[in-house]
Amino acid sequence: MYNIFKCFSNAIEAASKSKKKQIYLDCRYNDENIIINIRNTYKDNGQFKNKNLVTTKSDREYHGFGLENVRECVERNNGLIYIEIGKEEFMETISIKR
Repeated sequence: MYNIFKCFSNAIEAASKSKKKQIYLDCRYNDENIIINIRNTYKDNGQFKNKNLVTTKSDREYHGFGLENVRECVERNNGLIYIEIGKEEFMETISIKR
């Protein structure tokens, strides 16, 4: 679960550097799944290469693994993650089994 909460931390950090500074969080559940949708603004610094996130932090040896760790955690728990990257908005939807 730590990896999923890291998404919230990443959204806060990214939105704090953007012009609009907006975060949208929606959590729902049904009989089978928990669905978490996080949408945030971000400042486009060229951190997306071929739809993959590349860290903008100077100490690259220790940063840039967060989203991949989240993806592995979600998939390990038979869940799905969907990522959509807009010009100034990043969205991720996570669905995990209850």
